[in-house]
Amino acid sequence: MKNSDIRANTLKRIMMVIITIMVLGSGLGFYCAQNWLKDLTIETNALMAKAYKNDSKSKNNIAPVTDNQIVSLANKTMEIISQPTNFEQKITADLTKYAQESGVTLVSITLVPDNQNSQEGKPPLANGVISKKFTINIGSPAPFNGLLKFAKAIETNSPKIQITNMNLSNIRANRDSVTIEPITIEVYVR
Repeated sequence: MKNSDIRANTLKRIMMVIITIMVLGSGLGFYCAQNWLKDLTIETNALMAKAYKNDSKSKNNIAPVTDNQIVSLANKTMEIISQPTNFEQKITADLTKYAQESGVTLVSITLVPDNQNSQEGKPPLANGVISKKFTINIGSPAPFNGLLKFAKAIETNSPKIQITNMNLSNIRANRDSVTIEPITIEVYVR
């Protein structure tokens, strides 16, 4: 092996030069990045001021809301909220429609009383959301494929409805039909 003639002092000076170049390069990089961000901020502020100016012009064309309009809107809101059967009628109409589309016969739809509507052991619901349970009696025997379509329609309904209890048993004489006990569903409303 060949001995190198680099001494400790020479190696020390080379390392100091490299470190100095790295520090100066990173300082220059930060300076350039700072200027770029400053230019970007000025451009963004100018665009936001222009957008705000245009938005304030359009706001001047809007008529102010009167106290009578506010009271009228509040009364309509209270009327909708104070009608507890509103959602019950909607759920009944939705379930009837799903049953007709899927070929299932609905016998009855009943709301489970509030004292049996317990939330024990369940996670708390979001603010303003309440849970109501319904019992659905379906004519037996029911076509299995129709029952599946009915269950899918319930689970994918816009006001969230969830099947919480469903018991089926097959019929040996007719493999396409099943007997079904009452179905329990849970409806979440605001």
